[in-house]
Amino acid sequence: MVTNTVEATLTDLSQVGKVIDTAIQSGANHVQGVSFDLQDRNPVIAQALKSAAGLAKGQADAIASGLNVHTGAVLHASEGVNTATPLVLGAAPTAATTPIESGLVVVQASVTLEVAIAP
Repeated sequence: MVTNTVEATLTDLSQVGKVIDTAIQSGANHVQGVSFDLQDRNPVIAQALKSAAGLAKGQADAIASGLNVHTGAVLHASEGVNTATPLVLGAAPTAATTPIESGLVVVQASVTLEVAIAP
């Protein structure tokens, strides 16, 4: 058994179905791993982390207020980032190319804070 893997990166989403069709017409018998992503994820991830950090600090302040204390310095912070790209490959017998239904690229960030408590 011989396996050959080809990866294509496209910026024109209208060409995805045509590229898949061309690969199949050229002899490919297995297409897998079609995914969508952002060209530059860094600004989106930075904004998600900034928002998550603000929410984490707000929650820490609310907890401290409920305990009649105040938050002090941040002692430790950790982050997590997850991206999800829902994708549906559709099949329509009358379509000129393999139809691709793209979804949204979802970026999720979480921030966990450890803060000092002051009276």
